[in-house]
Amino acid sequence: MILCGVSPIQFTFTNVLASCVATEALDIGRKVHSFIEKLGLSSVVPVANSLLNMYAKSSDSIMVKVVFDRMRLKDKLTWNTMISMHMHFGQLDLGLALFQEMTDPDIVSWNSIITGYTHQGHDVKALESFSLMLNNSSSKPDKYTLGSILSACANLENLKLGKQIHAYMVRANIDISGAVRNALILMYAKSGGTEIAHRIVDITGYAQNGLLSDALDLFRKMVREGPKPNNYTLAAVLSVFSSLASLDHGKQLHATTIILQEASSISVGNALITMYSRSGSIRDARKVFKQICSNKNKLTWTCMIIALAQHGLGKDAVELFDTMLKLDIEPDQITYVGVLSACSHVGLVQQGKSYFSLMKNVHHIEPTSSHYACMIDLLGRAGLLEEAYHFIKNMPVEPDVIAWDSLLASCRVHKNVDLAKVAAENLLLLDPNNSGAYSALANTLSACGRWKDAAMIRKSMKDRAVKKEQGISWVQIQNKEVKEQILRHHSEKLAIAFALLNTPGYATLRIMKNLRVCNDCHSAIKYISKLVGRKIIVRDSTRFHHFKDGSCSCQDYWKKKQWNFMKNPPRTDE
Repeated sequence: MILCGVSPIQFTFTNVLASCVATEALDIGRKVHSFIEKLGLSSVVPVANSLLNMYAKSSDSIMVKVVFDRMRLKDKLTWNTMISMHMHFGQLDLGLALFQEMTDPDIVSWNSIITGYTHQGHDVKALESFSLMLNNSSSKPDKYTLGSILSACANLENLKLGKQIHAYMVRANIDISGAVRNALILMYAKSGGTEIAHRIVDITGYAQNGLLSDALDLFRKMVREGPKPNNYTLAAVLSVFSSLASLDHGKQLHATTIILQEASSISVGNALITMYSRSGSIRDARKVFKQICSNKNKLTWTCMIIALAQHGLGKDAVELFDTMLKLDIEPDQITYVGVLSACSHVGLVQQGKSYFSLMKNVHHIEPTSSHYACMIDLLGRAGLLEEAYHFIKNMPVEPDVIAWDSLLASCRVHKNVDLAKVAAENLLLLDPNNSGAYSALANTLSACGRWKDAAMIRKSMKDRAVKKEQGISWVQIQNKEVKEQILRHHSEKLAIAFALLNTPGYATLRIMKNLRVCNDCHSAIKYISKLVGRKIIVRDSTRFHHFKDGSCSCQDYWKKKQWNFMKNPPRTDE
């Protein structure tokens, strides 16, 4: 790049420095730092933050202090990097002093303090900090916060508080996996609750390895022999099955909650809404939402808004959000992700902008990368590509892979080659092995008739040994999961053919796919639904598509201008 006479910009340096951190190439990082100083970019906040991160990760506290002291402007990332470094090295007083200087610490700041205390063995102080966060901050605990607090509960053998944290995780629909799951098990085991810990581990393990029948059998054994699951345990088990999108198994669990008289529990109800939504049955999700009645909490509304958005019922999601506001139920960050996503799926550009402003100025919620990605997607889908690009350039946070990927996808749809190149280049700087970036750019060029350029992109992908993610589709037949995986053809067509041959003529087909449905397959499935007179529900990587009588719930929004779609939004109730 330098040899070709192209001047690097700040994002070039932030990505190069990130690569130096990832490869532990501190020597190269120091040389890059020298070059940054020559260009006079060391005072640019994102660049300075990247330098801070590099030196902090390499334990060079002297250079960290040099870079920090030279910074005239400091943002939250600056302070969070410094706090995290001090807490990591056991300099708790220094970390706390910096934390107390912040005017509005975010969840990352709190996590640095809480995790630092836990790692250094100060579990009581970790719990005290957690209590302060809940009482004096607008920040909501995430899975990293709760993982650290569960570790503190385990070390202190505080089963009562640990159960309360577990209950909160279930109510907030926080993913219980990985480090959080391990911390939860350790907490129960150390606090004397080994039996329930093993039950949860075994059920989760079976389910995550595709042994759904075994997981369900083990759960039934738990119901029969004990320890009897309470509403929080039931919600935790439901969350496991919801991530696997198994409608039949989910319905069996729902029946068990009714037998145990726990179906009316708010935590179980919220888990059921999510389970039915992820399994493709928005009708059942709505039924559960209505049955909860006056017991609805903020999470209940959020779960339903997200469910409607995922199923393409954007206007319904927006109406539900407005009802929520009228009832004086204050939305949180996750609620806003749901409603902004809903606006994006149905092209409500002005309404989406209004909600984004409401989130910041009225509810005082600091936008996260997820909110910014929703706005980029909203503008891009509507064909406002230049505005989307301008939005990215003016974001107060550095654009991530999702931001550039959203813009690139919109450029492909609207055949904007120039912006597609910009988006792909930035995306590949962040993720050099992202096969989707190569494919999207090549497809954009092909759609514009630039076949030679498209071929060059594909050749470049091959030369760099970047492998395209293989498409996989799966369908459940009589409680057995069948996967179709094929390289040269589109797997969802094969899965549909298999399902048509092995299900009754009246049954709805439910197909899951790991990638986004392409235009050709989308058109083919519409024709198939009309030809065979069956409803076909396809969940791809971004949303649900409900095909019926030759049309889809999305109304081909990515291929049409927004006002055509809004004439007659479809219903997807089964």
